[in-house]
Amino acid sequence: MRTEREHGWRVAVVVFAAAVTVTAVLVPAFRLHLDSPASGAIALALRGAASLFVSALAAERFARTASRLDATIGVAFGILAVADLGFALDRAALSSAQVSSAPVLPYRVIAAAVLAWAAVAPDRVIVRRPRTRLILLSCGVVIIPVFVAQRLGFLPGTDVAPAHEPTEVVVLRALIAALLAVAAIGLTARRDREGDPLVRWLAVALAVGVLVQVQRLAIPAASSPQFTWANVLQVVQAAVLMVACAGEIRSYHRRLTELAVADERRRIARDLHDSVAQDVAFIASQSKHLSEEGGDEKLALITLAAERALADSRGIVRALTRASTQPLSASIALQAQEFARRWSLKVDVATSEDVAVDPEKQEAVLRIVGEALSNAARHAGATKVWIEVAAGDGPLHVAVSDDGRGFDPESPYHRGFGLLSMRERAELVGGEVSLLSEPGRGTRVEIAIP
Repeated sequence: MRTEREHGWRVAVVVFAAAVTVTAVLVPAFRLHLDSPASGAIALALRGAASLFVSALAAERFARTASRLDATIGVAFGILAVADLGFALDRAALSSAQVSSAPVLPYRVIAAAVLAWAAVAPDRVIVRRPRTRLILLSCGVVIIPVFVAQRLGFLPGTDVAPAHEPTEVVVLRALIAALLAVAAIGLTARRDREGDPLVRWLAVALAVGVLVQVQRLAIPAASSPQFTWANVLQVVQAAVLMVACAGEIRSYHRRLTELAVADERRRIARDLHDSVAQDVAFIASQSKHLSEEGGDEKLALITLAAERALADSRGIVRALTRASTQPLSASIALQAQEFARRWSLKVDVATSEDVAVDPEKQEAVLRIVGEALSNAARHAGATKVWIEVAAGDGPLHVAVSDDGRGFDPESPYHRGFGLLSMRERAELVGGEVSLLSEPGRGTRVEIAIP
């Protein structure tokens, strides 16, 4: 659901940027005219700050993964950040209305080439001990030689633009556009294969960057005011890059939450296994021994209850130690399979394979479904249970129905702790539980989680 909405927004951004570019190139009257040198510097500063943030996040990822893709993204956007921020400072400091972007083009060519190579080359681990400072050192290794070459006159480095851009500047812009296009296409394909949360939006930002260079090539520098549609697209690029950073930070939070939930589940499982389960196992074994010796029916009932409680506790331990990264659909199917085997009931599960929710919500749903299954077997006398899971554009809906004896939900005799626990678990994650039942017509528990 969220992925489809994000894909729609990404397409909308690229379509908007393409429409602005085509209209500005073909219709001179539509070209934006704002004679404010500071505005262009602000646009570049925004994009430079966003690029710096992307570089920092990619460097942190590289420190964990040692991935070549993460390393190249960190280096490339670090170079782009230096180029944009440096040019923005020069543009804000110089009094001339026309400031050439030629000095930053070599940096952008190198960064675009690095991104293009990263997009098409297979990813792999490149170092044994990754460090964030390796990204910083790599940026310095690229930036310093280019800076020195410009000062020695080997690369474009003029400060004031001529009436028309020289041929080498046009060639550099065309090369940047081509390399960024390759990078955008390659990262889009990589995102489709791997579902990388950061790369999802980087491809969009690079596609917008291609259109920025197209505008610079199509509209002569002499007719360009200080703030143009190209600067507007640079602001759009900055916004897209910040969205990419927000998605990456959100993924960090999700992973931390998953780890916290998994640790808490393992702690509870250990405590349950080492205390309650051991005590119940002792009670079951001793009561069984006494009932066999004395033939007492009450002891036999106690033995049966203890064995059932032991089986339940072991099932809970298995559920708690199950991988928290398992999709909800698979978790529910496995839970239903264990329940059917334990109680000798038939359980049908109808669910989508792509249902995915946050760990807290998944835990709440599994516990509510487990309570509903337990009630169907212990109290309703059911022979068959149906579980339905539906996830569309709205909330997640889960329903557990049985063919048991049913009951009157309004009766005070049927307002136990189990029903209250299900409602409280749903409310803790912003959802709700509704109960439908009639005597002789079974029970249906409906869960809605946003």
